[in-house]
Amino acid sequence: MENSSPPYSWSIRISLFKNPVILRQLGLAIGLPFGVIILILALTASEPPYFYYAMGLIGLLFLLTVLVLLVVFRGTYHVDYSVSDQGIAGRMQEDQAKKASRINRAAVLLGLFAGNCTAVGAGMLAEARQGQSLTWRRVRKVTYKPRNRRITLHAALGGSLVLFCLPDNYGAVEQFIRMKAGGG
Repeated sequence: MENSSPPYSWSIRISLFKNPVILRQLGLAIGLPFGVIILILALTASEPPYFYYAMGLIGLLFLLTVLVLLVVFRGTYHVDYSVSDQGIAGRMQEDQAKKASRINRAAVLLGLFAGNCTAVGAGMLAEARQGQSLTWRRVRKVTYKPRNRRITLHAALGGSLVLFCLPDNYGAVEQFIRMKAGGG
């Protein structure tokens, strides 16, 4: 569902394990919490068997996370984009959004039952991030990557939205964004 003039809208499927931007985001979202836990365990573990047991559980949770991404989401991220005079919006496609919502709700409920505030918070944050939008006045900087057909719009306070374009709409979308965002 692509248009040749504003507003532009399109749908795209992105590989979770082949796209460097997605891999970096997964690394932050998954790797950082695991890394912090491993660091805390390494600094506080008094008995080696307990440390190894904890490391095994962390490794198992990490593998389970990767399996969920492979099985439930089939290793892809499906997103719908819209670029118009009002701004930019990216939203997880409905079929994937429903699956993600179920997983996020399960994380919140399991976190509540286990008394784990981190799991509750992670589930709530993940649910809130299923869609993002930026108005043109919030855009502070734009990074264009024509070879990768990727445009990153940076907003104040570290917020950003990454547009993954199709081969036949990148040029038109880039031109429109340059016009609306003042060249980036």
